[in-house]
Amino acid sequence: MTAFSAAAASLGIEILTHHVFSPMALDISFQFKAIADAGPNIIVYTGLWIGPDVSGLFLDVIPQGTPQTASDIANLDGFMYIYPRQNGSNAAYRALQAAYQAQRGGLVDDVAYGITFADCVTVTIRGLQRLTSIYGAAAVQAGTHNATLADFLKARWATLHAPEHWHLDGLLPMVNAKSILQTMNGTSGGIGHSQSINTMQSAGGILSAQFPVKHASKWLAPWRMHAVHLVRSENLLVLAPVAREVVGHVVPLADAQFDAEMPGDVPAIRIACGSDAWVVQTDENVHAQWSAALAASACKPVANTSTLSARGVNVTSGSKLSSGPSKMTRDISLLADCIGWRAF
Repeated sequence: MTAFSAAAASLGIEILTHHVFSPMALDISFQFKAIADAGPNIIVYTGLWIGPDVSGLFLDVIPQGTPQTASDIANLDGFMYIYPRQNGSNAAYRALQAAYQAQRGGLVDDVAYGITFADCVTVTIRGLQRLTSIYGAAAVQAGTHNATLADFLKARWATLHAPEHWHLDGLLPMVNAKSILQTMNGTSGGIGHSQSINTMQSAGGILSAQFPVKHASKWLAPWRMHAVHLVRSENLLVLAPVAREVVGHVVPLADAQFDAEMPGDVPAIRIACGSDAWVVQTDENVHAQWSAALAASACKPVANTSTLSARGVNVTSGSKLSSGPSKMTRDISLLADCIGWRAF
């Protein structure tokens, strides 16, 4: 929270409350009551699960029509799941396929099954190379070094600044894509979910979609989910903030524009759409391009984030969570009209 608090203070944003949620706690009613009694307009309380590729089969394999299933799904309402998905159509897979064929000969199936762990193997090999360069081959072979995880893995997050912008630093060109699934209780009473979003491509379909939601929480008002942005990522994690009661749409960059304008470190562009919206700035050249693209949309970009304070935007809560078995710690900063994810 140190970086977030400093950035908030520099923008004149007042932090009203800070609540810590234990990842294993079953009862968080105390924190909810404290937030409700504080008075500010809480926008979204959501969860994040970083799971394996079988997460994509969840809705297809669970029993349907039972009270237990209905209860389980109700508890999942509004949660976001990020999981790897095999991708046999990108350059990384084609390169792997060609290398395998050169070594083994014969035909190679176009379907990407059987190489689920190709990315993991590549990262492992690169990690061993990193250790060898630091401690020497003999120490690595004998296991006598005192390497840390940071020595073994290239840092996933290059730079991180809240609330203005952050960057991704890819490990390598991934063979597997990453998908997002968000479950919610639709107006028909059935389970609706957004299309699984391939974060290796621009997600124009989901950017313009709106989902009515019946939220059962005593403390949080019903809200309409609108994914306000997605970014191309070479990592397991992507930024996908959600805004409440938003209208209009966002004009996404085409794949070719992503490739041309955002190689390597990818700036995350956060946009809240509505009658009084703004663009949270990233790199200046990218901001200018998005401002031009948004000029014809329902969004009204604002050039300077210092205007957040003038608009009465207050930080209402910062909550530290550990998501799933991977223990990826996240600081969630709830703003009056937008959400910013801070990841470690």
